[in-house]
Amino acid sequence: MKIGMTGSSGALGRVLSKTIAAKLPSAELCPYSSDLRNKQDLQSWVQSRPFDLVIHAAAIVPIAQVKSNLAEAWDINVNSTLRLALSLRTLNSDARLLYVSTSHVYNYGSEPAEETDGGRCSSIYGMTKYAGELAVTASGLDCLIVRVFSQFGIGQKPGFLFPSLLRRISDTPHGGTMRLNGALTVRDFVSIPEVAESICHLISQQPAFRTVNICTGRKMTVEQFVARVCRALDREDIAIESADGICNQLYGSTKRLAACGLQLRGAESDGFLQLVKQESQAQAIAG
Repeated sequence: MKIGMTGSSGALGRVLSKTIAAKLPSAELCPYSSDLRNKQDLQSWVQSRPFDLVIHAAAIVPIAQVKSNLAEAWDINVNSTLRLALSLRTLNSDARLLYVSTSHVYNYGSEPAEETDGGRCSSIYGMTKYAGELAVTASGLDCLIVRVFSQFGIGQKPGFLFPSLLRRISDTPHGGTMRLNGALTVRDFVSIPEVAESICHLISQQPAFRTVNICTGRKMTVEQFVARVCRALDREDIAIESADGICNQLYGSTKRLAACGLQLRGAESDGFLQLVKQESQAQAIAG
């Protein structure tokens, strides 16, 4: 199997590349390393190999970055997605396209988000990703859309929740207090290694449905998540307080994921402690 991938240098892309090598050893992985906005480079890459599958994981993700430069975010998250899909349809229509989307395409609610609920987006980033989903679907390609919920893991950029929390925990004095915006909000936390393994499983299984949530289905407040991180770092001396009282909920339905034989545990997984310590140590080394 020949697999192309965009976004291979991102936090998910790096782990996914290693997971594909381990779980799908016969696969030949060919990452795209140029600018997605360069139509000529993109078409040359699509023509370079008869891909069986292309994983499109590249995107501008941090909400603050999307807000500050919406034109660039739209060009990369939407226009470049359409550009890739049309290039595949024209030059390699037999390839399957796996599009990495997000839980931000759902609105907040007290019930788990079903795959049929997409489009009532909870952020401007989610709007760009849902538009990308529509572009992929409209292309007519055989596609699979995976909607990843609140992922955490090694190598995420500082603007993401997990590395930001680790930095704040490190900077909080013994017996101190962390006041957090959104501490009472409910999210569905899933580790990047779990996401990567789920994608590999779905590649092998090729489910009949077009869209799948990658989530645990478990509700966890940000405060509870932070408490678990503190416990993993032996920093239970830190008190956690809500700074704003916001308490919206966004967690996913696992019906389709379970039908594929997958059950994720997120912050309750056996590897959580090791993952937290590895990222904390990496931050300490980086200074």
